[in-house]
Amino acid sequence: MNLSFRSRLHNSEPLLGTIISIPSPEIAEIFAEVGYYYSA
Repeated sequence: MNLSFRSRLHNSEPLLGTIISIPSPEIAEIFAEVGYYYSA
């Protein structure tokens, strides 16, 4: 079962995220592709 980000957050499941300091949408897409749930 593939839960949404909101569902996982509500269920207090651990989520993997990162802070990206390079202003590039391509970098954000790469992080999403490898499994990061959020970026800031």
